[in-house]
Amino acid sequence: MRLNEPAFILAAIVALLATNRLPSFAEARHIMRQQGVSASSQQVGNRAAVRNSEQVRSARRVRNLMYHDGSLLPRPHLHAIYWGNPAKFPSDFVTGMNDFLQAYGGTGYTDIMTQYLTPRGFLSTLPSFEPKADSWEDTSEPAPDGALDAIGNEACSFAEHVGGGPDPNGLYVIMTSNFPAHVNFCAYHASWSCPAAPSITFPIAYLPNLNKVRGCYLGPRFTSPGVTNPYSDGVRSNANAAAHELSEVVTDPLFEGWFDNRGNEIGDKCNFRFRHPARLSDSFAWQIQELWSNNNRQCIQSE
Repeated sequence: MRLNEPAFILAAIVALLATNRLPSFAEARHIMRQQGVSASSQQVGNRAAVRNSEQVRSARRVRNLMYHDGSLLPRPHLHAIYWGNPAKFPSDFVTGMNDFLQAYGGTGYTDIMTQYLTPRGFLSTLPSFEPKADSWEDTSEPAPDGALDAIGNEACSFAEHVGGGPDPNGLYVIMTSNFPAHVNFCAYHASWSCPAAPSITFPIAYLPNLNKVRGCYLGPRFTSPGVTNPYSDGVRSNANAAAHELSEVVTDPLFEGWFDNRGNEIGDKCNFRFRHPARLSDSFAWQIQELWSNNNRQCIQSE
């Protein structure tokens, strides 16, 4: 019997959709755009629809973020995974990023996010990170293209073989020694679950090596009298991307939290906008982007 080819193809497409499984690279992934890339190029998966038309009209007037009744992650437990040949990272990369992640929480910068948390019963945001316990170096060759499947599975490898299983309150930050070719992003965050624990969905952030990457690399952008940062430009470029992704995971971990009527999150609306250096708890000056404040109706550097 000869198959009706159009009908067969249509049936195959319907069967694929019935699995609720989109291609992995588009699943629940929200990117940090490179400088000069328009917002229309942003890829977002599983984005909740804005349901209230009056809320949408109001957001268009003030451009504020709106809450979409989903989960928040005010006190994430950070896990840092350094994936790749150590010689291909900047020489101070692991030390510098561990320092940044440890110094990030409980500062005027992270206090910006409190306004999105207190209405939901959370008093503050305080990410926790202890380098000796929460970081892992995997010297195998990282995924060449930054595909979500590979990045998510690397998080699962750490969770299952080092952490005893996925951390329900965890944020897994996967940093690779390479940068994927032919992409328009600097970093992304996503949601993932491991085959061994499919009921636990957790956020991950992918930070490829941004050293010398056009559109992502900061370079020596600022100097402030009396304020120093001992780390290389490559470390500080990745720290800026980390600040972008961490703020978005706190306020929109599973893509049903805070974002505006165009799908922009707290970091997207201020991408690569800087004011004064942010002082974190390590007392160093970090050139990290501003974040959107609904209270101020603009991008700000600290609360």
